[in-house]
Amino acid sequence: MVIMALDHTRDFFSSYTGNPTDAATASGMIFFTRWITHLCAPTFVFLAGTSIYLQSLRKPRPQLARFLVSRGLWLIALELVVVSSMLTFHPSVHLLFLQVIWVIGVSMLVMAALIYLPLWAVALSGLVLVAGHNAFDAVNPTAMQPILGTFWRLLHVPGLLRSPASGYFWVNLYPLIPWPGIMALGFAFGAFLRRPAGERQRTVLLLGAASVIAFAVLRFSNLYGDPLPWKHQASPGRTFMSFMDVQKYPPSLGFVLVTLGISLSLMSMFDAWQARGSFQTIRSILSVYGRVPFFYYLLHFTSIHLAALLTTAALGLDWHWWTRLPPTGSVFAGHPRGYGFSLPIVYLVWLAIVVLCYFPCRWYAGVKQRSRNPLLSYL
Repeated sequence: MVIMALDHTRDFFSSYTGNPTDAATASGMIFFTRWITHLCAPTFVFLAGTSIYLQSLRKPRPQLARFLVSRGLWLIALELVVVSSMLTFHPSVHLLFLQVIWVIGVSMLVMAALIYLPLWAVALSGLVLVAGHNAFDAVNPTAMQPILGTFWRLLHVPGLLRSPASGYFWVNLYPLIPWPGIMALGFAFGAFLRRPAGERQRTVLLLGAASVIAFAVLRFSNLYGDPLPWKHQASPGRTFMSFMDVQKYPPSLGFVLVTLGISLSLMSMFDAWQARGSFQTIRSILSVYGRVPFFYYLLHFTSIHLAALLTTAALGLDWHWWTRLPPTGSVFAGHPRGYGFSLPIVYLVWLAIVVLCYFPCRWYAGVKQRSRNPLLSYL
């Protein structure tokens, strides 16, 4: 949750206008700042699946399925109505963004059906989606009939979708495949959490290490797993950056292997530290954000956007940029002329935003803990 805010702060405050993962041109720190946040989205979706598994241990399948359907539809609606407006500070309904909240919502709808299958079948479904979808990278939606082409773009090709009849534009930043597969794998992973602590930690670490090794072997071969092969660059460091530059939109097999592999390895370490009682103060602080993830998501995005607007106004620049739609404004069209800061400033703003969000998150976490209102589980 904390690392996620770093990427969004960079989007709104950094003076760097190029591709932050371009191995040929980006600096090592810009590349690292962007790459480390790759861990966030797949881990969110994966652990959402794990949460569904843990709920399945205490809830009847029909009750859990109803919750997943209602929660999924709610997240999709919030993505289109609230998050899209929050990103632009513009009330227009003609430009809507499909991002990570959208794919989590749709993935929950898929899981509402998958939870009725045996655990091995859920795991196999997830594995097929994650490992197999790169076989269709060459499919060109422009060669299809318009309706079929639009459907394929929603599934697998990011970009701008336009409805000629209504005049609506949909910015599809997160194609759906293979995100439901990642959630299904997270569901199957939940079974490992029921093992004794020592065995659980070893198993999770083994899964993480195996995933990273599989990524390294597959990526080195350049045969499959990512649509863009790595290339030798001007220096070993830039060659390594090219090797690590795997596709996120949609997440390639290589992307999923390396990000979840690192996350699983970290989970095993955190589990061991928790068992020893280490870092309790840090854990108690960070857990506040984890108790109210969607509330934090909305709060941190709004805070970053508002901070960028106020900073732009204080500098005497065009602050209206942050209230317009592309191509004449918004973070998706860049920054106002003359605006932008170095990476150290970006990191300072990021830390300030995270600290600022802590207090309302702690308050809302207390509200959720004290109240039995089921509606609070939706935010």
